Amino acid sequence: MNSTSGGKLFSGAEQWFLNGVDAMDRRNWEYALECLTQAVRLGPDELEYRKQKHRCSRRRFGKTDSPSKVVAVKIAALRSRIMAAQARHDWLSVDELAEDAISLNPWDASMFAELAKAATDAGRIQIARYAWSTALKIDKDNASYFRAFGTLLQANGEYDLAKSCFQRINSIDPTGRIAKELICGVDVAAMINVGGYAHAESSRDVELGVDRKQILAAEANRRKEVSDATEADRQNQNRQLVALIAAGESQIQQAKLCSALQTYRQILQLAPNNVSVLKRFEDVELTLLRKEAADAQKQYASKPTCEKARCLLADCSFSLAKKERDVFTRRATNSPNDSLSLFQLADFFRRVQEFESAIPLFQKVAGNDQLRSEALIGLGECWVRSGHAVEGEEKLRFALSIIDRQSKPNAFKLAHYWLGRLCESRHDAQNAAVHYTEIFEVDGSFRDVRNRLAALQSS
Repeated sequence: MNSTSGGKLFSGAEQWFLNGVDAMDRRNWEYALECLTQAVRLGPDELEYRKQKHRCSRRRFGKTDSPSKVVAVKIAALRSRIMAAQARHDWLSVDELAEDAISLNPWDASMFAELAKAATDAGRIQIARYAWSTALKIDKDNASYFRAFGTLLQANGEYDLAKSCFQRINSIDPTGRIAKELICGVDVAAMINVGGYAHAESSRDVELGVDRKQILAAEANRRKEVSDATEADRQNQNRQLVALIAAGESQIQQAKLCSALQTYRQILQLAPNNVSVLKRFEDVELTLLRKEAADAQKQYASKPTCEKARCLLADCSFSLAKKERDVFTRRATNSPNDSLSLFQLADFFRRVQEFESAIPLFQKVAGNDQLRSEALIGLGECWVRSGHAVEGEEKLRFALSIIDRQSKPNAFKLAHYWLGRLCESRHDAQNAAVHYTEIFEVDGSFRDVRNRLAALQSS
């Protein structure tokens, strides 16, 4: 549809958009949504068309806790078609289907997520940024959305914003390892960009972003530091560093941990003083050791009488414990005010039953708002297992009073577990069963809760 208004010729998409805006001004939501939907389909690259369409949908339906049954059925059918289109890598269809679902329920975060994924694959970065941002406004504690949005921002060179997304994951799950690895990865990427390695053809190119005095000072330092090195050698080293980091990150994403470890060992030789690179190397090494220990545990569980399997498990467990002790001790020593590093070291001492070393660290970390509940539970367990039941129970009960069952299910389960164990030790079967039942309702496979609950009920 082409029309002339005030001497201006509008495209079909723009005319539908203007008609939709005019209909919104007249509060004709049904027709406005129809017009704006056509504008989006004819001009899928225009972000403003989509924003106005989504505003219209929200005004038409208002904010409701849940859609009607009819709408729910329609969205379920669209979701099924989206899955089929994704399997065909038909991102244009995914885009249209997600928009259709948003028209029915503009408060569905998952559909904005689908729209963001489709826009990313279609190269519509601004639309993807908007869709992820909207999904996170609706579902504020979805770690997977923050991870995807952060990854998009990192790929777009927006390192500070990407890091803030990954830090949000860390606040949702302070004890998880994924956020730390992502933060370390974005730091490495930022190092390449800020250092000028990603696009530098020579060492002089790296220095062009600073003022003249800095350039002169950097040039003098460069000549002093590389008096015996040629300019060609420096160019080659920069290119090699960029290629190795790209290869290492790709290997991590593909779970090729042995290869990634070797690659980051080479990177450390080129950038030995970079803390982010060292942390990334250590995290990969720990992940590999944990995987080896888990595989050895499975092998031993399937052949408990096999001496070879038992020895393998013992060797893997020892190697993992030694590496964790070294890494976490060094990080806590180098960063004595870093609560996460202190927590990691305290949690290691807890797992190896060095409770006297763990307790003061947990006490210090308990002052951190994000880690308070996990630190209190670790502290409570250490008190209980070191023979101080009263102090331990006090910490565990206080931790439960500040834990949100939905956002921190693991902490919730662990607190109830040790309170249940305390009740059992006092032969208080009734209250023990209460604590184990709380766990069972969240996760029936947690530790040995099923067996303990069954034993209490049978007795």
